[in-house]
Amino acid sequence: MLTLNQLIFEGRTRLIYQHPTRPDRVLKLERNYSILRAPKLSLAFRSLVRNTTGLLSENKREQSAYLKVRPLLGDRIPIIDPELVPTNLGMALSVEAIRTSCGDPCPSLLSCLDADRTLPESTLCSLMGLFDTINQSRLNFFDYNPANFLIRDDGSVVLADLKGLDRDRSILPLTKLSKRAARSKRLRRQTRLLERINS
Repeated sequence: MLTLNQLIFEGRTRLIYQHPTRPDRVLKLERNYSILRAPKLSLAFRSLVRNTTGLLSENKREQSAYLKVRPLLGDRIPIIDPELVPTNLGMALSVEAIRTSCGDPCPSLLSCLDADRTLPESTLCSLMGLFDTINQSRLNFFDYNPANFLIRDDGSVVLADLKGLDRDRSILPLTKLSKRAARSKRLRRQTRLLERINS
């Protein structure tokens, strides 16, 4: 069992830790919410179901997504096989750490936007290439949070969070019924991210 102590990033649904023995990997730990502390009731419900039944696991979902999209996205996602491992804080998903040539974590698109950094042309081209691949492959990916995109030293973009694959959180999930609706939603989300970059 691994002991987690070096927290790298706090997301709404997961915490990212440095792997204690392998610098080439990070560990994604699902957050547990009580009803009183959850920012949304649905997060408390998911925690309860996951802890009592093992269902609704974001990590199991992402592990399956990695294996599904690897042939399509290649090195645009972390390439080391993801695996579920026990830790002192619960089961975690172990994935490749995307690092700079100096060994530091690669910056996210969000951190660049928050710092008002101008993105190099290579990064914009890489992001557009990633969008083209997602659209041509008809991958139903709708989570375009800038924190999910990491930027390598060469400017290329890596999609580091795949738990949103095939997930439509709409009250009426039309994207599950219609390829046209899925494409339209995908393009809207991509356009919104590009507008944020260019603003």
